[in-house]
Amino acid sequence: MPIRLTRHAREVRSRLYDRQQMKTEYDRAADAAYFEFSSADPTRQVKLDDSRVIDYAADGSVVGVEILSPSRGVNLVGLPRAAEIARGLRSLGFRVLDPVRSTRTATSGRS
Repeated sequence: MPIRLTRHAREVRSRLYDRQQMKTEYDRAADAAYFEFSSADPTRQVKLDDSRVIDYAADGSVVGVEILSPSRGVNLVGLPRAAEIARGLRSLGFRVLDPVRSTRTATSGRS
């Protein structure tokens, strides 16, 4: 006899499945990468800076992250699911910037 999942169990399983699956798209002409974590429709965007945008669903979950100019290197500070995005960037051949080293370099020139 097959096991029947409750509605809640199906939702949890779906969320776990979505969490394990990250779709990656890269547009070479635009030098833009998108990391999709959910098939939900985004209802809100948060622009972290000129090169990083986070899309959120109505329930507050992360739908995806857009990174512009990843060929210049990517700062992951402040991005949700940064470890997954780092793996995706590296698999595309992009450099992930070390936030500690970047901070030291930026502040080392100050007196």
